[in-house]
Amino acid sequence: MRIPAGWIGFELLRAGMAFAGEGVETPSPGPTVTATPVATPEGPLSEDERRKLRMEFRSALRSAERAFEHQERSSLREFQASQAVEARQWKEKERLARRKYFEKHPTGPEQRKYVLGFVERKKEFDASQILQFQAERKSWRDKREAHKEKLKERLKRFLAELESGKRPSRELWENLQF
Repeated sequence: MRIPAGWIGFELLRAGMAFAGEGVETPSPGPTVTATPVATPEGPLSEDERRKLRMEFRSALRSAERAFEHQERSSLREFQASQAVEARQWKEKERLARRKYFEKHPTGPEQRKYVLGFVERKKEFDASQILQFQAERKSWRDKREAHKEKLKERLKRFLAELESGKRPSRELWENLQF
């Protein structure tokens, strides 16, 4: 049996009120724990520390690049799904319009004229969807190139600071995602 979280909170509150109502002094909470930044050792870095930092930073860059590629793939899949929905809606609308037109125009020449128009509209619709998808892919390709350049610049700055013998700044590690 699953107990709702609100119920547990209510029971704890009720128990606390009953405890306070007995006239017993509530115990003070223990010492609080606060997060303090870890002091980084000052002074020159050993070769082993520099190697470890370099490997760790490159690993973080690879993770950031993989995350970006995942987001790109997800976005393109979502875009293709929305285009598929749009195509289904377009086909349904055309089917209803064709049915209505054929009811009003039962003769062959009029129907052929409509079908030729439908073929042209279908070609235009397909071409517009292809252009939209190509534009979306180009947009992501441009974003990917800009992201890669930004990561390369960070790596260059990181290595320069590391080679100068000092520990690279925290800002290079932060927000590796785009």
